[in-house]
Amino acid sequence: KSMKEAEVLYWKLSAASKRLPDEVYTSVIHSKVIAEQDLALFHALGKTPAGLAESVRNKEPLTPKQYKKMVDDGIAIPTERMKEVFLPELYASINYTLGRCFFYLKDKYTEDMAAKDRLIKSIQHAYYVSVQIKKHAGVSVLHKYLAEANALL
Repeated sequence: KSMKEAEVLYWKLSAASKRLPDEVYTSVIHSKVIAEQDLALFHALGKTPAGLAESVRNKEPLTPKQYKKMVDDGIAIPTERMKEVFLPELYASINYTLGRCFFYLKDKYTEDMAAKDRLIKSIQHAYYVSVQIKKHAGVSVLHKYLAEANALL
C-alpha cells in the first residue's frame, strides 16, 4: 500500500469517525486509566490535574474535570480533535499489531515469504496512515514512531 492509498483511507476513516455518536468518545475518555509512567511525566511537566495521583493509585478512570484540565494544559487532545483521528489511529494500531506477528512468530514465517511480506507491509501501512494523521489532523501517533524504530520502512 502506498502513501496515496493511506491518504484516501485516512479521509474515509476520519469521516466515519466523525459520524460516531458522542457517547463513544465520552466512554473512551472516561474509561481511561492513567499509568504510573504517564503520571510521572505529567508531574515532570508540572501539569498534573488535581486528584489524578490518587486516581492513578486507585486505578480509577479519568474524571471529566481531570480530562478538561489535561486538554487545557495541552497533554490531551480535545474531543473534537479525537473525532477526526479515532478510527484512523485505531486502523493504524491494528495494522501495526498485525505486522508485529512477524516478530513474535518468526519461525512460522521463515518458509512463507509471502506471509512475511504481508506482515511487514502491515507495519508500513500503519506508518503511512500515521503520517496522514499528522499531516491532516496535526496529531502525532505512537505507531509512526514504532514503525520507524522497527526499521521496516
